[in-house]
Amino acid sequence: MTKKTMLTVAGVTVLCGGLVVATSAFAQTTASGQNGVPSLVQEIANKFHLNTSDVQSVFSQHKQEMTTKRQQNYENYLKNLVSMGKINDEHEQLILNKHNELISQMQNNLKNFKSMTPAQRRAQKQVNMQDLQNWAKQNNIPIQYLRPFGPGMGRFGRFGRHKPMPTATP
Repeated sequence: MTKKTMLTVAGVTVLCGGLVVATSAFAQTTASGQNGVPSLVQEIANKFHLNTSDVQSVFSQHKQEMTTKRQQNYENYLKNLVSMGKINDEHEQLILNKHNELISQMQNNLKNFKSMTPAQRRAQKQVNMQDLQNWAKQNNIPIQYLRPFGPGMGRFGRFGRHKPMPTATP
């Protein structure tokens, strides 16, 4: 064998060995979190030498507080629409009921969405949107007042100008 061939074989062997080591290291880190990244709760607990369950408790409490705040903001948004005469009290209650139904439905279907391809998710979202539009039409509710998951990012995206929420005073 020539010197060049021996160097090539040695190089390929080292690369394959490195690949095996890297694969097993990746498999070990994947077990600790999603996609090989430890969870934020675990990272904070490790960094500040805290109990993981205590940190998880704080995260869970914060999530619940934010959910409650979003719900209250949505209810205020609907109350403002009623006071402006855009919708009536019956519509407000129908929208709130539908909102809660959609949130519950979304939470129940989360695992199904994770197993779908992007095209399947897009198709399912279109079906859901069509169902919502049909429901709004049946209940004589203008579709622009339905924000099932809050105000969203508006027409201009996350970093653009947002449409302000309507207020009771013009």
